Amino acid sequence: MTEGLRNLAAGANPMLMKRGIDAATQAVVAEIKKQYQKDSRFETLEPELREQLAGQSVDKLFDAWLLDILYDLDRARCRDGLR
Repeated sequence: MTEGLRNLAAGANPMLMKRGIDAATQAVVAEIKKQYQKDSRFETLEPELREQLAGQSVDKLFDAWLLDILYDLDRARCRDGLR
């Protein structure tokens, strides 16, 4: 994240950076799909409960991801003397 912001500040093309992020995202999704394992217990649950569990899992993953980004930004801000 920090390197990306530095590249933008140095004049990098934001559209090229977006294409790189998109390509990296596709690679990560492809790898996750390769590692995916179906859990037969999940299939036996009621549809409403499955949706609720899936939503909670996504929320937890997103929260962890967002906290990591915020932590990295805060560390970079301290290191670069931007406080």
